[in-house]
Amino acid sequence: MTSFNPASFTTFNRTIQADMSSCVPVPEVMHCVSELREAAGRFEVRRDDFATGKAGTCRDIADKLERFGSFASDKQREFAVKLIEWSKPRQPRMTLQSDEQRADDACAQPAARAEVNTLLPKLHEVMQRHAKFYIGDVTLSRKQADQLVWVKHAAADKVVGKIDGGKLTLWSRPGVDDGALRGLFTELEADPLAAARKYGKLSGRCCSCGADLVDPESIERGQGPVCAGKF
Repeated sequence: MTSFNPASFTTFNRTIQADMSSCVPVPEVMHCVSELREAAGRFEVRRDDFATGKAGTCRDIADKLERFGSFASDKQREFAVKLIEWSKPRQPRMTLQSDEQRADDACAQPAARAEVNTLLPKLHEVMQRHAKFYIGDVTLSRKQADQLVWVKHAAADKVVGKIDGGKLTLWSRPGVDDGALRGLFTELEADPLAAARKYGKLSGRCCSCGADLVDPESIERGQGPVCAGKF
């Protein structure tokens, strides 16, 4: 029968304590846990498609950090930082004007108005199946059950144009390249699906819903499987 050796027990006990101490989260990790939980709360109250499911992702990473005391990989750390940043409120890039405000603006600054009577039948048809469409710095926005599509640009604080009944009208705005904007609509009209996939690959998010592309097939396609059915 083996006798009990107190000395061996002490060494073993210290080894266990050393292993356990390595799992205690460092202050930096605990700070990230706190920020992830705050980010989850911000995502939870949002109603946009981009925020869907991200509150749960934030909490899942926070739980794992508390349990293991460190990130599983550098990629997980980078993703956590992005989630925290994405959750923060952003200043609205532009405000939709009322019909009266748009009329006043057009009358007050007639030189700033540049109409382009271009017909876009293909893009008009595609937009009847989309509430929004994200193409680079341009966002096409259609209200539910309304055929009118507003054209927004990241560099302008007012709408830069509209597509009404398939006809494109653009307004010149400071900081917006009119020629590049017209060229973009020419590309969209030529092949809306090809343009959506091209800009989806460039931005890393689906042009139809704005969600990040994470599945390998979706990344390669430049579009999520559900949104691909809208074309």
